[in-house]
Amino acid sequence: QSSSPALMAYKILESTKMYEKFRKLLGVDVSTSRNKIKVFMIGDIVNVFGESFINCGGFFYNDQNTGDPIIVISGKNFGQEHLLGSTLAHELFHAFQTAFTPLAKADTWIKESTAVWATDYIDNTWNTEQGYIISAFEPNRKLMHHLNTNTDLTPYGMYLFPYYVTKVSPGDPAVIRRIWENCASGSCTGDGAITAVDNALGGKLGDTWKKFSLATLDVAPEDKRLPDTVGKYGGVAPLKIKSSHGFKKIVLSREGSGGSVAVIQGINACYFHVTNDNTGPTAPAVRFDLGSFKNDSDKIYVQSVITYLDGHKEYEDWTGKEERVFCLNIDSQCFKEIHTAVSYTHLRAHETV
Repeated sequence: QSSSPALMAYKILESTKMYEKFRKLLGVDVSTSRNKIKVFMIGDIVNVFGESFINCGGFFYNDQNTGDPIIVISGKNFGQEHLLGSTLAHELFHAFQTAFTPLAKADTWIKESTAVWATDYIDNTWNTEQGYIISAFEPNRKLMHHLNTNTDLTPYGMYLFPYYVTKVSPGDPAVIRRIWENCASGSCTGDGAITAVDNALGGKLGDTWKKFSLATLDVAPEDKRLPDTVGKYGGVAPLKIKSSHGFKKIVLSREGSGGSVAVIQGINACYFHVTNDNTGPTAPAVRFDLGSFKNDSDKIYVQSVITYLDGHKEYEDWTGKEERVFCLNIDSQCFKEIHTAVSYTHLRAHETV
């Protein structure tokens, strides 16, 4: 062991008051029989734990014999304050999660999304969490993964949702505490984990997801909805989202228009970009048929940003509407492009055109 990485870790823990901040936020202490959390700084983590840990920056577990919390930090983070600090914060937050429920009894998405969020909570200039943003989306299909995805790096990228609810709407970090309190009093897997989040939001998960989906559309004037801070370690502020998900393309031309299918499954969102080449007195009317969404307006949300020919933009909420018609031969109705987010808040699959 090198004293230098250990000293840096100690200084980070002390200067950020990391433990104290989590304790104040969550209202609990980490469960430990000896009032200690062991932190091991291992230069060659693969040599100790095997090839499966080759990309691992650190991890947390409870000692099988004593149950005491143990944090392991990989040498790949030594000497880099923001990497070491964010890894410490992430793994320490896992330790705090065990004060509410054993980690084996909590879904991966709820554990990892809040642990990644916790790194920004401790220091919003480290910005290591921004590297996970793309993992929240499936750019080939132009959609956001559903919130309760438990595979690959998606749970890490879904930190965006706890980030949104603590920074923007309702803008209260105490939501995180309520989520884990709900996990302690109920279930933290399957539907129970979703219920824990819904109850933490006062039963307004649907309304909050609708607002969040619009924020991830990331098109003016509804862009810049996810603020952040740029420090000495880089990052972007506000967060840039649309390049991570892209848009399903639909072109309206005199030769006809293409179509596209929105696959919305679970709690997720899909993104569209409609462009129009029809102008002048012979331009047709265009009808967006929203009827298939109408009966599920409490679960399916359709929100659009319209850019008209003169350049001005307008937001419209099409949720619950039967249709939206544009007469393209009328200048005031003729649009250049429309960006649309279709989002869904239900655990069953739903597919529509």
